[in-house]
Amino acid sequence: MYPTKLRLSMPAIQVRAERGTSSILSAAEGLKLIAFAQLSTRRRSDNR
Repeated sequence: MYPTKLRLSMPAIQVRAERGTSSILSAAEGLKLIAFAQLSTRRRSDNR
């Protein structure tokens, strides 16, 4: 009975881990876009 509970809980843990990693990756991509935008605006202001 106990092993079956573990088997049922494993997929849920994997799904949670996958969601966590995907959200972290998307957040990192968003930070990269924000940093790139800030760099481009700084370059434009420096050219003035």
